[in-house]
Amino acid sequence: DYNQLIAHVNSALDVIKGRPFYADRGVLYSLLVQYYSRTDLAKAFEYIVLEYDCFKVQQKPSEMFSVYNEFAGYYLTVLDYKESISYSKKALEQAYKIVDNKQYNVALAMSNLSNVFLIDNQFQEALVYAAKSMKISKNMQNQALISKNNLLLAEIYLNQKKYDTALPYCLQGIEGIELPENITRGQLFMAWGLNGLNKFKEAQNQLAKVDVKLLAELSPNLQIVYYKEQSNCNKALGNFVKAFENTEKLNQIQNKFLEDKGSLKTLMLQAKFHLREKNYELEKLKLDKQKVELQNQKQATNLNLLLASAILLIFFISILIWAYQFRKNGNFIFGLSRLQLQNSVQEKEVLVKEI
Repeated sequence: DYNQLIAHVNSALDVIKGRPFYADRGVLYSLLVQYYSRTDLAKAFEYIVLEYDCFKVQQKPSEMFSVYNEFAGYYLTVLDYKESISYSKKALEQAYKIVDNKQYNVALAMSNLSNVFLIDNQFQEALVYAAKSMKISKNMQNQALISKNNLLLAEIYLNQKKYDTALPYCLQGIEGIELPENITRGQLFMAWGLNGLNKFKEAQNQLAKVDVKLLAELSPNLQIVYYKEQSNCNKALGNFVKAFENTEKLNQIQNKFLEDKGSLKTLMLQAKFHLREKNYELEKLKLDKQKVELQNQKQATNLNLLLASAILLIFFISILIWAYQFRKNGNFIFGLSRLQLQNSVQEKEVLVKEI
């Protein structure tokens, strides 16, 4: 119930308003990201940035891992693969720093990074990270990750037209797992591989198992695979009417996808503009802070110089006063000595006269 979710999150934000509960506020923003990523990507991005601002205060690896994954997912959605790869790598760096459940997070981060490389057609890089993630997943015996990586490897090989290599991974991706999305992906990839090997009847049997209702909720890429392989099967088996219907459906999805691509690119540019704007504000704040610090340093230096000058002045005045007093006292003593000598001379003169 998303309406209740939003109501509770907003109430919680009101409660902690004005308080430095950065981590708590970041968690609330992450819930809003999850909500708006389904309905409003631009809004979702705003909350990812707010979430990042909260989590960066304490720099906890688990929180930074989460927010970097969200940035990577957003940029992947808006088709900016370069940024998505960059944030996926940052997420992987944070995964290595997480103490609890470290292996799982590292394997997940590698799998996500492999997926971005795959979508960007960097198949060799995708293969390296998928293989590493698979190794860790098998050590952990995590069936969900093993299934995910099997399907990832299958898709990499299918894109490279290595159909014989891909099919075993398709089967392993489906076996021993009860995740409907993974099963659907596995069936689609099986059909793709079988069509590639000209086993059209077997491919059609696989496509018949696909849950079309579930498929409608999945990504346009998977829907494109489904209708493309349906069209190939029907064409190869001589059912041209069905092939034409599937091609029409395929064209509709592709056209819609291209339209969405345009709006997504606009979103990507907006996001980059907002980030640049935010970075500019941050840089401006840093510069202002540096200016204030320099002014404070300058004032402190001037104050120190003033104090030092005052101390020196007092010291010199003290020396002058002492010198004056010393001279004054010296003259007095010299005067007394002279009088004493004069008296002594007079006494002697008197004595001589008497003699």
